[in-house]
Amino acid sequence: MIGSIELPGGRGAATTMTPPNGARARIIVLPGIHGQTRHLSWVCQRLGERGFESVVGDFYCEAARRGEVDTPADVATAVAALDDTAIAEGVAELATSLAEDRPVAVLGYCIGATLGLLATEKSDAITATVAYYGVLRHRGPLAVKGPDPLDSLGTTTTPVLAHYGTADVWASGEDVDELENKLMATGGPHGVYRYPGAGHAFEEPGSRGFRPVAAAEAAARTLTFLDYYLRCAG
Repeated sequence: MIGSIELPGGRGAATTMTPPNGARARIIVLPGIHGQTRHLSWVCQRLGERGFESVVGDFYCEAARRGEVDTPADVATAVAALDDTAIAEGVAELATSLAEDRPVAVLGYCIGATLGLLATEKSDAITATVAYYGVLRHRGPLAVKGPDPLDSLGTTTTPVLAHYGTADVWASGEDVDELENKLMATGGPHGVYRYPGAGHAFEEPGSRGFRPVAAAEAAARTLTFLDYYLRCAG
């Protein structure tokens, strides 16, 4: 069943996708800057098959909806224009509102993964977080943004699962190592997986970086992670 809910603070609406037999938990799905792509629909279907309701929060993807995001330069411009702190606070508010009657997790891709990690630092309502190749330090065309996301991470003990390709130009191996060290220092459950030779967007069919084996491995780990931590919370 497809519906919508209003986002906190007048930030628009989120699309909801509820399994026919109801949902045992909710997943806030945070897309990349391109918004609700075919890949995202597939992700929500996969979650629904496991009994999870998807709440797609693409309220920061206005530029893509206006047709202004096409080239890599367009992507960088759109991402650089986002107020990460304000959006992360909005995601945290959404999680709080959704967690009244069942567990809530966050699953993000690209900038959505970055925002999901930042939101997790701000909300005790988030039971678990999955991040696919989120930017951790602002370099190149993103150097105008600040502060670096990594500098705002490192306090949450919420379970976190992160997926990165070793050839990702937006997240260096040193960045990923630093993320893992920060998560280790908090003592919370976590897993940081690296996929040899995979680049950015490796889970997204149709992208130049798509790697089917890495995508399948990451998807299996994600579902196992969500099944376990949301069941424990429920």
